[in-house]
Amino acid sequence: MNDNPLSQLHSIHTPDTVNAWPLAWGWWLLLALIVLLVSGLVYYGYRKIRFNRAKRQAIKTVNRLDIHSNHVASQLNQVLKRFCIHYGTASTVAKISGETWIAYLLRVVDTRTADKVRNDLVAMQTLLYTEKSATSAQNAQFQQAVLTWIKKADMSALATSNPVGSSKRV
Repeated sequence: MNDNPLSQLHSIHTPDTVNAWPLAWGWWLLLALIVLLVSGLVYYGYRKIRFNRAKRQAIKTVNRLDIHSNHVASQLNQVLKRFCIHYGTASTVAKISGETWIAYLLRVVDTRTADKVRNDLVAMQTLLYTEKSATSAQNAQFQQAVLTWIKKADMSALATSNPVGSSKRV
């Protein structure tokens, strides 16, 4: 009687491998949310890059200007006009000049930036209507003021800013 109880045991059966497919509905939902999130971020980034294209172009144009030229004030004013026409309403921006133009420009930047660039923008506007030209140092100041304004301008406010008065008319 040599009955060994271990000899009566059956061999070990390995369980079937757990397959990852098909995924449960929760995983499909998570995958769909991730795809939507990534595509939304790509779309938002693309729109932001396209929206800021004119801003980048204006900065490049201002940086390429020769500050030793006699017409820098006029060229800087043209860049500002094109920039504002692109983001704002062309019919209103094209008509304004002088003090109204300066007020329009200062209305779409924060107070600190407005205080910083106000004097240079006013001096630049004054030079547009006189025969004398600015020095290279003044032109450099004007260039820096315009660059600061372009970088700090709230482009969404350009479309809604009323150039004629401080409040919108209904």
